[in-house]
Amino acid sequence: MKLKNDKNYNPEVQLVSTVFGGTGYHSRLKAGTTVHDTRLSANYALECLREGGQEYVKRATDIFDKLCSLQDVDPVSSTYGIWSWTYEETLEQMQPPDWNWADFIGARIAHALKLYPRLLPEDTVGRLREALAHAAWSIFRRNVAADYTNIAIMGAVVTAAAGELLDLSMFLKYARRRLASVLDSVKANGSFSEYNSPTYTVVVIEELDRLSLLVSDPECNSIGDKLWFHAWEIVAEHFHPPTLQWAGPHARSYSDLLRPNTQHWLTAATGIVFPDQEKEENDLIVKPRPCPPELQPRFRKLPESEFTVVRQFAIGKTGPVTGTTWMSEKSCLASINRACTWVQRRFLVGYLKIPAGVAVLKLSVLLNGLEFPGFRVFQQQTGSRVLSAFQPLFGTGYYHPTLDAISDGIIDCEDLRFRYTLLSRDVRTDSLSDGRFSLSTEGFHAVITPAVSAFNGIPVNWKPVEIDGGVAVDAIVYCGSRKQINMAEATMRIATGLELVSNQDKALPVPVSMEPVSGNKILAEWGSLSVEVPTESERFTW
Repeated sequence: MKLKNDKNYNPEVQLVSTVFGGTGYHSRLKAGTTVHDTRLSANYALECLREGGQEYVKRATDIFDKLCSLQDVDPVSSTYGIWSWTYEETLEQMQPPDWNWADFIGARIAHALKLYPRLLPEDTVGRLREALAHAAWSIFRRNVAADYTNIAIMGAVVTAAAGELLDLSMFLKYARRRLASVLDSVKANGSFSEYNSPTYTVVVIEELDRLSLLVSDPECNSIGDKLWFHAWEIVAEHFHPPTLQWAGPHARSYSDLLRPNTQHWLTAATGIVFPDQEKEENDLIVKPRPCPPELQPRFRKLPESEFTVVRQFAIGKTGPVTGTTWMSEKSCLASINRACTWVQRRFLVGYLKIPAGVAVLKLSVLLNGLEFPGFRVFQQQTGSRVLSAFQPLFGTGYYHPTLDAISDGIIDCEDLRFRYTLLSRDVRTDSLSDGRFSLSTEGFHAVITPAVSAFNGIPVNWKPVEIDGGVAVDAIVYCGSRKQINMAEATMRIATGLELVSNQDKALPVPVSMEPVSGNKILAEWGSLSVEVPTESERFTW
């Protein structure tokens, strides 16, 4: 036995065990709980089939039979065609269930049926065909919009594969329309709505590689290839070779630095090698097609010593959603002009090349110690300088914008703060003149210039703090005994500037100003930068 998850396979449960990381939504299970993961198990089953041999094929058969038994196959059920995340938590126990599991598990079942049907017993193949049909019907019935990027594409792959494997032409026709709608959305908006995501842009490329592998339909593949190339354009455009990091802004990301699995995937697709990279495990279920050759040089060298990428990602309900990414030979800094402050958003993020590796610079909002989606940030950037201002929102959850929504907007608060963070080993924070602060490491200085700010008419206090793994400058809205804050009635005036420089004395010596304009809005200005932001709360919308 030689696969990574051999040691985690439980023959009694017939699934792979792992330690649950905790997400704050969908599941009630606590982080650190040992669980049997359905998606991880489906991946392992495909690895077993690829490896071959009697024992591995037996394991794959047992896993797929188990997964088929765990699917909701009641066509009148609201969770028809999907699976729970784990064996330990049923669909009824999840809060709420994740309908994306029809897509995630369905894609892996289609993979097995296309590539390995002769290795599996006939009755298992029959059960998998039924499970794929249920998943495809669930996807068809849910019919997500094109702006749900990774699921819109993954669901199209599942339904296209189901159409061909099960000889159900309606699913193939549906997949064509769905892929075409995503391409139309990209053309209209400028990119994927889940823009520049180190997690989900990879998923998009992986699923389009899967489409090429599993589906023969020329129309699906023609559209898929156009989407595939655009996704690679986004990756190449935002890759920063000096730090070997995926520069922001990120619509959705689960970590500040690239994860090892993403590094391995990039190595397989582009050939770039990361420092201290562990030997790659043979666990890429879909081997990536090589990155387009015309984009390959971008992963090895910047086209200029200093430049800025400006990319419109969406038209937006109130104007374009645009990312700005500044890059130099030693650092990069990026921002989005408008976004909510969800934990998965990297709405302002920078990477600094230092002798010890890479330092991370970012801006976030914390409620009771966790990143809080209850604000909207408005930003403008030029070069290594970013002006940020915030508006309160209500109707979000404590952790997720919609899944744990608090409809009346009343939150329990012990601590609410805005935080600039610099994560690295050798870091320090200083209070400068004129109410400014700096976060410094190895020749880099992030100089922070706050305006005089207030929340519900109460002044916001700025102070430097030390945190685990680095230092921060916090704008403290409240810190004390637990109290309730009605976000639906909140008003706020807060704006601040950040500039990344090599010499603190060269930072812009101009204060950030805020002046009232029409209605309930203020105009924040800092040098050549300006943003207009509402001061009163609004109900959250994407």
